[in-house]
Amino acid sequence: MVMIFSNAACINFGNTEGIDSCFIGNDIEYNLSSKESCNLILDKLNKNPSDKYYDSRYIHFGESTIRLLLGFNRFPHKNKRITNISTPKSQINQIVDNYDYLIKNLPNDTKIISAVTSFPLSIPLIRYFNFKVLQKNSEKFIDIFEEMVDGNTIKNEFKSLNYSINPYICNQKTTSNLLCKKIKMNYNYLEKGDMQNNGTFYKA
Repeated sequence: MVMIFSNAACINFGNTEGIDSCFIGNDIEYNLSSKESCNLILDKLNKNPSDKYYDSRYIHFGESTIRLLLGFNRFPHKNKRITNISTPKSQINQIVDNYDYLIKNLPNDTKIISAVTSFPLSIPLIRYFNFKVLQKNSEKFIDIFEEMVDGNTIKNEFKSLNYSINPYICNQKTTSNLLCKKIKMNYNYLEKGDMQNNGTFYKA
């Protein structure tokens, strides 16, 4: 069994046999914007007894923190004025440093799933973020994002059914299937719970 810890992005992997996707808290508090926020994540993860029940555990963070850099709060797609974004790489580098702090304070066998998004303006930022995280954690990093995009566009099969309403969360089935291929698991869809409630099958 695999456990994936995340904020709302846990919905990407929830309904998969052999994977439990754990919602540790909302992305306003539990994000990579500061070491203080990372400490909130650490408090949850270090208290979690998952090592007793799971063969491996992963973390999946970054999308919501990067999205906030766009400057239009949590839902930038609702703002018709947003057309082009210039985000200094130094801001993303700081988020990567915060993530590295979090990673170094987790058990050494914890692996990292790349951040993913289907929002066009976030894609180049997420790509740079993932690249920098990979540089620091090459042996732990599982990159699924590069196979989900074509240039700065998400491939159609990775768009969620609610893409027009929420263009940040990707298609659960195709995203989970891709992860399973990467970690050499058989993919089987399994309806486990209310995915509208962030796939909260287990709370940290």
